[in-house]
This record gives sequence, C-alpha cells and structure tokens, in this order.
Amino acid sequence: MFRTAPRMAGFVFRENRVPYYQRLFQQHDGKRQWWKTERSGYVMYPYLISVYGMGIATTYAMCRMVFVSVPLLIAISPKHYPNILGAIFD
Repeated sequence: MFRTAPRMAGFVFRENRVPYYQRLFQQHDGKRQWWKTERSGYVMYPYLISVYGMGIATTYAMCRMVFVSVPLLIAISPKHYPNILGAIFD
C-alpha cells in the first residue's frame, strides 16, 4: 500500500553491535554503567559540570541572600524596616 520511509544506506547493512555492548556492560570491572564506553566523557563531564556548578551557584546565592541582603537593606533605608531594627537594637 504505502512505502516505508526511505532507508538510509548507512543503517541497512550495518554490523550488529548488541553483542559487543552486552559483553561490555556485563563485565565486572568495577566501573559504573555510565562510564563504560569510550564516549562517556562527552556526556558525563558537561553533565557533572552543570550539576555541581548549579549547586555551587545556588548555594552561593542562598548565602548572599541570608548573610548579605538584610543588613545591607537596613543600612541603606532603616525607615522601611522598623521592626527589624527594633528587634536588633533593643
């Protein structure tokens, strides 16, 4: 009835890599699954940089909000924070 999608020449007569990867991932070599292949670093290093980088950036921003923001605001305009000033200086 309808023809299937045109086949790309590189995928028609391609070697079956399943047995290779099955042996690779079933080896008990002490490596985590996501570090097994030679191309794992291309995915893992940007991922780890983004995860730990965002964690560090979030922690830095949280510390700035907690330890820097309120005293700076009190010093700039104390009339907007009478209760905070009363609690601090009483």
